[in-house]
Amino acid sequence: MLAVVFGLTKFRQYALGRTVDVLTDHKPLVHIVKKSFDEVPPRLQRWLFFMMRSQLTVANGILLLESRVVIPSALQQPVLKLAHEGHPGSATFKDTLRRSVWWPRMSRDAEQFAAACDICWRSRTNHSQELQPTEVVPVWHKVAVDLVEIEGRHLLSLVDYGSRFPELIVLPGTKSQHVVMALSTIFARFGIPLELVSDNGPQFV
Repeated sequence: MLAVVFGLTKFRQYALGRTVDVLTDHKPLVHIVKKSFDEVPPRLQRWLFFMMRSQLTVANGILLLESRVVIPSALQQPVLKLAHEGHPGSATFKDTLRRSVWWPRMSRDAEQFAAACDICWRSRTNHSQELQPTEVVPVWHKVAVDLVEIEGRHLLSLVDYGSRFPELIVLPGTKSQHVVMALSTIFARFGIPLELVSDNGPQFV
């Protein structure tokens, strides 16, 4: 893996913007590259990420890894909380995340989040406990909104319960009129959802 990274770095001017085929008879390397990023050991993830950089794109100001949204550190916990609603099993929880979002060491963070969940812990220790079904919501019927701050900038975060699709809009301030304008922009593109969930902050009541 290190030799591949060295070669691509050394001959960057020839490889940049081109599809590069790497030929190797090193079977463990072939096995690792075929795995998803989250399944690769942490010590190899930084090398694999170097090779994945060509798959990063920006659409409407959102960083994507192929079709998955790259989540900044400030929003990772809210995304974990949303994907964990209904307390699915560990495999389902991680699969839900992998389908739509990505960040380094996401699988590890998901495992730690689930391990710290009191309801999941009680469910594992008491198999007779009734499981809580995951709420099935049609796309754009129910959305969750919140205000976050990243590096001094205020953003409106909106996530659709049905598709888990996130929207982020930079706000000029945190007053109600700023939130209303941002939501109006989103609703003009996707329509008005039937239900909007917030933390009952003063901007939303």
